[in-house]
Amino acid sequence: MSLPLASNSRIALVAALTAALLPAACTSPAADETGESETGVEDPNRAIITHFYGETTLAPLEEVEPCVSWTLNNEESLWVEQTDLYNQGMYHHSTWIAVPEDKYAGPDGFWDCEERGFDEVDAAISGTVLIAQSTQSLWESQKYGPSEEGVVVKIPPRHKLVAVNHMLNVSNREITTGVTMNLHLVHPKLVNTVLVPFRLAYWDLQIPPAEGGVPTESDFIAECPLANNFDSNGIEMDTKIHYMLPHTHDLGKRFYVDVVGGPRDGERIVDIEGFNAQGNGQSFFPPIDMAGATGLRMTCGFTNPREEVIEWGIGDQEMCEVLGMADSSLLMDMGVYSVGSEQPAVDGVRQFGGNCTGVGFYPNSRQTPPSQEEIDGELYVPDLPPEDAMLPEVPECVDVDQSVAGEAPLTLESVRDTLFVSCTWSACHSGANPAADLDLTTDDLHAALVGVDSTRDEGRKLVEPGDRNASTLYRRVAYCEPEKLGGGTQAHMPWGSPTLLEPELVNKLGEWIDAGAPAQ
Repeated sequence: MSLPLASNSRIALVAALTAALLPAACTSPAADETGESETGVEDPNRAIITHFYGETTLAPLEEVEPCVSWTLNNEESLWVEQTDLYNQGMYHHSTWIAVPEDKYAGPDGFWDCEERGFDEVDAAISGTVLIAQSTQSLWESQKYGPSEEGVVVKIPPRHKLVAVNHMLNVSNREITTGVTMNLHLVHPKLVNTVLVPFRLAYWDLQIPPAEGGVPTESDFIAECPLANNFDSNGIEMDTKIHYMLPHTHDLGKRFYVDVVGGPRDGERIVDIEGFNAQGNGQSFFPPIDMAGATGLRMTCGFTNPREEVIEWGIGDQEMCEVLGMADSSLLMDMGVYSVGSEQPAVDGVRQFGGNCTGVGFYPNSRQTPPSQEEIDGELYVPDLPPEDAMLPEVPECVDVDQSVAGEAPLTLESVRDTLFVSCTWSACHSGANPAADLDLTTDDLHAALVGVDSTRDEGRKLVEPGDRNASTLYRRVAYCEPEKLGGGTQAHMPWGSPTLLEPELVNKLGEWIDAGAPAQ
């Protein structure tokens, strides 16, 4: 798939993060809570621990799916009210699960999932899902509920975090990447609700191909029993949905989730148009009360410009699923395993739907509320290595050093194949509706950039031949707070990244501009 300060101990980002190739997120990361009171005094009831999972190197155009883990060494339970996840680039998606530390035994860091027998459903049943990354997003912050309401995910004693990391290097150069996580811990005396995960998926995708060069539009609809009517168990449930994270790839152009039945019948609780590689997880304050409802209807809409049927899979294939976190008596895994018959088209959009079935599991016995002893005690923070205690939770942004030599060759085509992949990988500056009307995948890129007025920095050109610092395009990737010609600042690129791109890549662009921005 794909799926969110005070601290005595932190594991954090290594310096390499500031020099990594980051994908462009189309929105800024949300402001995080500091764990301090309004007076700036450390809150004894909250803490953050931060962990950098290590680095892995990807060859040009390489695609891998390793597992990665972090053993928490927690002697007591951890009550997590928010999880932040950010990466150094080329992370397509990842789902993070807390499991007993003796499960999938072996060293932490990156490892082969198959060798240790890792299975996501098995892992979720033995522990719980913590967070999932939106497709290609740089930053994901999952907050389970308002701070005052005590809504958490519980990580029991002696657990570790495990995930499958789907990584895809879309550039033609070797890159090194990694991922970092913050766990926002809360004192058990503040805990009122412990959440469990559920999943809806349309497994048997068969997205029809383009016809005569014209892309096809299609919807895949899964209407799944949930909440108070879970047929396979016959159990009456009181379900309240606190969080949902939709997941498709770049052919996904719309994603809806509607309530079916009951007083909220037809209410759309997830409504996403377009693909933008931002963090699309949605927290519900207050939660969605499914009382009286019979289930949820998930719709994944796709546009397929290719001359082939697209199925479920990684790489250039597609997915259609949603991860949810709920206050419920069961973990639920529901899906469509047969595409079903095609229904009449709606406004030219082909319609597919199948029978949604699945299973429900009781949470494991460790998923219990805080004990009186935990409530009466102090906030527990794992005893993490002291050398990690002062490392930053989020890396500091530093302006690009213009004295660093640009990576050869200094051509526009090379800039496109290296620097600009971070802008087009996320679908921000590509496709039918590129951000700021700037499509960096266009055939005549030179004409789209050189001497063209900037739409976001009036009075400047995107590329001013011979002068990088007069060029909006360079300024946006070289400065943490690029100043506009008319005053004020604008967001740096990649938008949402805590840091800038590698200086040798940024200065490749700068030196090409200084050389007159030649077409060849």
